[in-house]
Amino acid sequence: MIYTSDNYRNFVAETIYRLNQLTESLDEMLVNMLMFGEMEGINGTFEAGDSFEFFPQHFEGSNDENLNLVLKTIKKVTKISKTFEKLNNMEEDEVLSRLIEKFGDLPD
Repeated sequence: MIYTSDNYRNFVAETIYRLNQLTESLDEMLVNMLMFGEMEGINGTFEAGDSFEFFPQHFEGSNDENLNLVLKTIKKVTKISKTFEKLNNMEEDEVLSRLIEKFGDLPD
């Protein structure tokens, strides 16, 4: 059974948002672990302000068990977030508008 009241949907929206925030934080930790672990040798080639986009394949097959655990966690949290969205028929626009309505802005 899925509840449909506005208050309930607001909490679902916040849950989705928080799960997505968690994923972003874990992504950042994953890149830092990679750059100061397996890729430490090339880390010095980047200068302040340089940008590089990492994709999942940059992390796949790593020998670093910690990195693999964080990657597995990211995948699980992302899957759970997408399941919440699908189960509640809630897209990103609704998530954001409900949070702004509830908090006046997006929560930290």
